[in-house]
Amino acid sequence: MSYLKINNLSAGYGKAVVIRDLDLDMAKDEAIAIVGRNGAGKSTLLMALFGKATVFAGDVSVDDRQLNMAAGFDATAKGLAVSPQGKLILPNLTVKENLLLGGASGRNGVWDVNSVCDLFPILGERHNKPGVALSGGQQQMLAIGRALMANPQILLLDEPTEGLAPAVIDDIVDALGVIRTQGIGLIVVEQHLNLVRRVAERFVVLSKGEILHQGSVDTFDSEATKAALAL
Repeated sequence: MSYLKINNLSAGYGKAVVIRDLDLDMAKDEAIAIVGRNGAGKSTLLMALFGKATVFAGDVSVDDRQLNMAAGFDATAKGLAVSPQGKLILPNLTVKENLLLGGASGRNGVWDVNSVCDLFPILGERHNKPGVALSGGQQQMLAIGRALMANPQILLLDEPTEGLAPAVIDDIVDALGVIRTQGIGLIVVEQHLNLVRRVAERFVVLSKGEILHQGSVDTFDSEATKAALAL
């Protein structure tokens, strides 16, 4: 049964249309990777759900409830949370304060400061340090932890391994595995194709704002997928 339903979504910035008539259904405990070339509309798809992109047409429902895509708080209230590209750690807040900000929606669940720091122990060790004083990999952990503090049913991650060392990517992959044991679904926008193979069950290839190809991750290395990614 679909938990997230995106119907005929067109979105972009200003008057520029980036996403065109896009349909996507997702079960609440599924893991989907969104892949494609730069400018394909991957990040725009995520940002439209949180009021950070202009929605020209279409609708989105979460657990059969209509999502108000003009109000970012509505997505969080309905069970979506995002770890954005670039991490967006607030420079004037400590690690702990950045985490607490993520819990502002007041949704109940298993994720709080203690459970996030169990997942990412370095955040507990440095909870009184400024968030921006962390390394790039640690800031990515903080961004994911902050999103988890909203106790989402679906966690959206925009380029979570961008610029990270292989060992840190392994830590992120391990953490995503733990997150999924809690019944949380994932939508991952990712250029690192090995990560797609490791964390996703299904993939969607976007090109010029439209779904060009999709399938089970078992078919990710097929000739059809390679052809779609090469466009």
